[in-house]
Amino acid sequence: MLRLALAYGPGGMSLRSAAAWAGLNDVASISDVALLKRLRGSVDWLGDIAGALLRNASDAARTTAARRLRIVDGSSISQPGSTGTDFRLHATYEPALARFTHLEFTDVHGGESFSRVPIDPGDIVLGDRAYARAPALHKVVSAGADFIVRMAWSNVRLTSLDGRLIDWNTIYSTMMPGDVCEQEVRVEYSGPGCKHRGKPLFHARLIVRRKDEEATARAEKAARRRHQKRADGKAMHPLTVATSGFLLLLTSISANEMTAHDVLETYRLRWQVEIAFKRVDSRRRLQ
Repeated sequence: MLRLALAYGPGGMSLRSAAAWAGLNDVASISDVALLKRLRGSVDWLGDIAGALLRNASDAARTTAARRLRIVDGSSISQPGSTGTDFRLHATYEPALARFTHLEFTDVHGGESFSRVPIDPGDIVLGDRAYARAPALHKVVSAGADFIVRMAWSNVRLTSLDGRLIDWNTIYSTMMPGDVCEQEVRVEYSGPGCKHRGKPLFHARLIVRRKDEEATARAEKAARRRHQKRADGKAMHPLTVATSGFLLLLTSISANEMTAHDVLETYRLRWQVEIAFKRVDSRRRLQ
């Protein structure tokens, strides 16, 4: 039953495809209608399994045990018959509790931001590239909390502590697959585009890990696909291509509290909010 559920859920198969796959691989002899009934009857059981996995957090989760870790993400919602996004769900997920602790609905224009999250002193908020915006990051730090956020080379203006703009090519050129480096940086805000020298806001740590060749190829392919969707006729920036081979994280947590390795491992916990979204969506489809 678990293999069938994984094939239909994370595996992305239709009910008919999952039933056919099960027959071909001697997993079960079952029709798509019977499979649907079994899945509907297994919701609580599957939820217990997922909850147990989330509660058995990795060493990275235990690293932040003394502080509340909050993973922030957004999801698009479409009305029946709609061909696009009609609403956005902004969610905060806490791994220690294995559940969502804050939800906010907006229209399609509601952007993803840490400013939507109620933040208490001592919290650690974690987000993907959509949350790497200097003003919102500054609000997190000003509230006495910290952040770990993935970033692109172009969405946050970073300088060295002596004011020189970060030279990404210099960083990239010295790294081999699997290498990790970090640098103390200063976050500036200069308005949309981050092209001009702006107001220094706060200090942070830039952590860079080089991906292996396979992961780099996948990331570059995805980046080119996103660029083509914009259809603006402009060539893809060389740094965007180069950055496909690297994971860039920005954090306000001091090195004394969390090493670069711990920051990278903690960021890996972001998959938990994606699994939680899938659980909600699966339950909705089974109802």
